[in-house]
Amino acid sequence: MNNLDLWFESAKKGEVKTLCKLLEDNKITDVDVQDPSHRTALYLAAKRGRESCVTALLDLGADPNR
Repeated sequence: MNNLDLWFESAKKGEVKTLCKLLEDNKITDVDVQDPSHRTALYLAAKRGRESCVTALLDLGADPNR
């Protein structure tokens, strides 16, 4: 699994620590990066009710309008 796949899967599963680690290690540099279907990690986390991920992503600068 590549870093982008891990980013989106972590958002779906509510794995806040993994999301933060990917950003911290500069493996993901854009918190608003989109998957092939144009969905962001914030969207995926919100759709699945992952409140802790939503909060963390917003704190990390995710744009709720993307």
